[in-house]
Parts: sequence; structure tokens; C-alpha cells
Amino acid sequence: MLYNGLQTAVRKRFKSSYSWEVNYTLGKSVATQGGDLSAYYIASSAVNFDINQDFWDPEFDRGPASNDILHRLNGSFIVELPGISRGPRIVNEILGGWQVSGIVQIRSGSALRVQQPSGIDRSRPDVVPGVDLVFSDWRDRCDARGCTYLNPAGFTRVPVSSITNATLRPGTYMLDMARGPSSTNVHMTLAKNFAIVQGVRMQVRAEAFNVLNMKNYNDPELRINNSEFGRISGAGGSRRLQFSSRFTF
Repeated sequence: MLYNGLQTAVRKRFKSSYSWEVNYTLGKSVATQGGDLSAYYIASSAVNFDINQDFWDPEFDRGPASNDILHRLNGSFIVELPGISRGPRIVNEILGGWQVSGIVQIRSGSALRVQQPSGIDRSRPDVVPGVDLVFSDWRDRCDARGCTYLNPAGFTRVPVSSITNATLRPGTYMLDMARGPSSTNVHMTLAKNFAIVQGVRMQVRAEAFNVLNMKNYNDPELRINNSEFGRISGAGGSRRLQFSSRFTF
């Protein structure tokens, strides 16, 4: 597996009650059979791992590794809210001194392994020259069944043997020709420490995962012989709230 990447980061150290950090990675991971991390993807999702179409020519299928993500942008921040100097002390104890923190994660989509199931495991179809493989307006092509992401007119099946049902040659669809939807997540935490007695403190936390409730679409159906080919039928988790407390003594 070959990896090339550009990593950048800008950060402000904690001062004046706040800090933040932003980092961006432009990366390219290339391999012939999914790369060294392919075992993870084989175990977690059998339809997504990579097997060369031509066993005798692995270089033909050199392309994005299973974990290849072209763009990653991450950001985080911590802000300590000021105390309340006026009014009863108990008001400051309850309302002042809270800490707000958050994480922002944005990444581009992963390479799509479009398949033409046949007598040869993980064979792939041909592409139709001049036809866009991904609908540019796919978000406008959603209904109750899902969203049409891949353009079926951009793919055509490779001829197969009448005896073995195996494709007669490798398909022309290569692993870097189409990528899945990007994703964005924002997580936030609100926390405060309360002094109970000397040496005993209680921390209360409210955490929100995907606080903006953004819809992060899954990859589409990748088997060309499936009636749902090219359609996205699911998405990642919606907003989730979590409350907790911890005693330290």
C-alpha cells in the first residue's frame, strides 16, 4: 500500500478561557487489494472488500485502498464561560463557570466498489463513455424509498459465459471512478464541576452527538444486478443526547 498525504494544523493554546484547533488532511492511499487495512473491511462488511478481477494481473486493479479518504477536516474548541460576580453566591455556583466544548468532523466520500456479481467473485461492469456515473443533483432525486445516487445509464454489464456465468473479461469500471457521499458531524458538550465538600467534587455533563441532526447518507447499492442499484436507502444516526454525572473524591 502506498500513502501520500499533506497534513496541516492551526491551533490556539488555552488562554483567556478558550482554545481551538483546526486540522486538514489531503491524502491518497493506493493499493491493489484494499491495502494493509483490508482485513478490517472484510470482517465488517463483506460486500465492500477488494478482490482483483484478474488474478494474474493485480496491477490492473491498482486504485484507492479501502480506507482512502481524499479530504478530512477536523476542528475542536473549548470555552469556559465566566462566573456571575453579582448576586447570591449560589447563583454563580449553579449558573456560572460552565464549560462548552465541541468537535466538527467533515470528510469526503470513499471509493465505491461497483460490482457485477458473476461466476468470478467481485467482477465489475463496464462504464459507458461520456455518461456521468453520479447524478450531480442526487439530493433532488430522493423519495420515500431513498435517493438515486449512481446513474444506471452509466454502466453496462460485461458479457458472461453461458456455462459458468463468469465474466469473459475484466470490466472497465475502475475503483477511482465514483465516490460516495461526504459526511459532516458536529458534537458538543456542556459540563460543570461542583464542589460538594472539601476533596469531593461532582461533574455534570450534557453531550449531544450530531447536534445539528445532519443527515449523513450511506453508500448506495453497488451490485448492478440488484433492482435497487445506485440507490441510497439509509443514513447515519440522528441526533443523540446523553447526560451523565461523576463524583471525584
